[in-house]
Amino acid sequence: MGAKARVQLYYIILHYSLFSSSVVCHTLHYILYSLFSNMSSEHNTQHVLRKSSIASVTALIALQLFSRLFTFVLNQALIRLTSPQVFGAAVIQFELVLSTILFLSREGIRTTILRVKSPGSRELNLSFVPAIVGVPLALAIAWTYAEYADEELKARALFREAVAVSALAAVIELLTEPFHNV
Repeated sequence: MGAKARVQLYYIILHYSLFSSSVVCHTLHYILYSLFSNMSSEHNTQHVLRKSSIASVTALIALQLFSRLFTFVLNQALIRLTSPQVFGAAVIQFELVLSTILFLSREGIRTTILRVKSPGSRELNLSFVPAIVGVPLALAIAWTYAEYADEELKARALFREAVAVSALAAVIELLTEPFHNV
């Protein structure tokens, strides 16, 4: 495949890819077009790289600012719309349930995998242990919490469903563990 055909292929892939940000798409388009159209000009390449780096940094900073601002607005709305008891249960107690399930299921395996000198298929097989251990552990912790929680909290609507959703979220996160350890 020649250089021109490669450029056209890159352009087609770039143009129809799943990039959600038009800034990223335009930056990559500009880089590819500039790099492959004038391969002999090193000065032009450095200029393009400098310009694209600035655009990328700007896009990342804007994304971080938007993400933080959006999270702040949602948290403020949540604080204003819920009672302190419900907010405390969601933020502290359900987070404790989630963290307990995740910690007890995966931290030992992660530490073991980190200590292995040359990763291989045996370590990859160990990555599935948190999901196997996590499902019964999530059920046990969720049931225990739902049984022994404060009576006022248990009287709230959809309390058991909320506990179940928290346990399910922990199990889903544990199912992604093999991808983390690869």
